[in-house]
Amino acid sequence: MSSTAPEKVIELSKLGRDFLKQKEFSKAEEAFLEALELDPDNAYVLVGLGDLKRLTDEFEASLAYYDRVIELDPKNIFALRGAGDCCRAARNPAKSIEYWTKYLANNRQDFQVMVRIGDAYKKLNLFDVAEGYYSNAIKLKPNDRFASFGIGELFYKNGRLAEALDHFDNLLETEPRHIHVLTMAGNACRRLREYERAFGYYSNAIKYDPNNSFALYGMGDCVRGLGRFTEAIDWWMKLLDRDPKNQAVLSRIGDSYYRLGNLKKSKEFFKAGLDISFDPYSMLGLARVYRDEGEMQKAVECCQNVLDCHPEHERALEELRETCQLMKESNLEN
Repeated sequence: MSSTAPEKVIELSKLGRDFLKQKEFSKAEEAFLEALELDPDNAYVLVGLGDLKRLTDEFEASLAYYDRVIELDPKNIFALRGAGDCCRAARNPAKSIEYWTKYLANNRQDFQVMVRIGDAYKKLNLFDVAEGYYSNAIKLKPNDRFASFGIGELFYKNGRLAEALDHFDNLLETEPRHIHVLTMAGNACRRLREYERAFGYYSNAIKYDPNNSFALYGMGDCVRGLGRFTEAIDWWMKLLDRDPKNQAVLSRIGDSYYRLGNLKKSKEFFKAGLDISFDPYSMLGLARVYRDEGEMQKAVECCQNVLDCHPEHERALEELRETCQLMKESNLEN
């Protein structure tokens, strides 16, 4: 290497980084490769090329550059973090953990990487380990949005709903427009049967995203849980306007009309759902309508249709027993 080479390598490396920031990837690669010819073992240049290839989704090439740095310097934090990020982008969480844990051993205060490791363990369904990393990240930065989201979602998926809500609320204090968190918080409250609280989360989601399907469905389900069936129908009809073949919504509307005593409309929506495909709940709803109309044989046939597909279906068996008992009592009276 000539006496002027080190300065030239530094100049080319900075130029490559500038091009990388501007997403001028071809020019960045040209600068980095020219620098690499002058200094083949330059860690700064190799990491730059690793970053470049990662950002252009060339993950195998990216990892090769990072690994070359790590061979020369096993504690190089830039290569270790970049390699972990590369494996995450390549959807290889187990491999990303290998690099990131080595990185953390040399940079213990990086809460962002702790969160990423938590995310990786969560994808691997190793929830207890994931929780530990999230908790450590939160100790370092209590209001970090990614840590709050990560551990909140972790608790949500594991049914620890009250704990999930604590973290969701923490995140919403700084990001009140976070639609995904608002709908998850609403879902958590709904599962806890806290319908008024759930309705508040869904209302905020609708405020920022008026056509959000999850919020519209949830709002309907909340007022249904509160016994306000007409209002539930109104919310679900808004969703049905956008998605007319939503079988779950058709069944819910059919059930709400049934509870309101409108058998004609109830039957209409149950049948509309069944026109899309077989659905046990729509079929059993239709059985109840037929039973109340005195069409006992049709009610029995509906129950049997469900049992033909699901022989141990508890609701179908219960509905069938009740219908047969009513038929028996009717025959005795006659």
